[in-house]
Amino acid sequence: MNLKKSIIMMLAHAHMNDEKYLLANYYLDEYNKRYGEHGSREYTDFMKLKASFLGVKDVYKDQKLIMDSISNANKYLLRYPGSAYAPLVNTILIRLHMSQYLLNENIAALYDRTGKPEGAKIYREKNSGSVVGMTDITPPEQGIIGMVFD
Repeated sequence: MNLKKSIIMMLAHAHMNDEKYLLANYYLDEYNKRYGEHGSREYTDFMKLKASFLGVKDVYKDQKLIMDSISNANKYLLRYPGSAYAPLVNTILIRLHMSQYLLNENIAALYDRTGKPEGAKIYREKNSGSVVGMTDITPPEQGIIGMVFD
């Protein structure tokens, strides 16, 4: 019984190391279903959150994953307020908020360029309630492909 428990956790870690985050989440869910006592759930919930965060490859294509990860990070902090992983979860949460802020700002800029100020206003209003501001973020450098398409 204990060997099975270790194997499932090792499979989750192996898939995370191989950047297969959906499979890692599957094995973490299986671990929680079978052996999810309160002490281990804190760790497995953190690993699921970490896998979701690392699974964000393209901010423009993974918008739903970003929003779900923010929601899950907030739930984690409420569920485990004194967790040893709380500082890491807060770091993940801030990075996700930064990604979401930049995404909304880029969408607003696109609406500005296409002459649709109402659309830009909607996305800038979404950022007005954000926990981060543009002064807190250093935008990533734009690559050659980004320069061509933007």
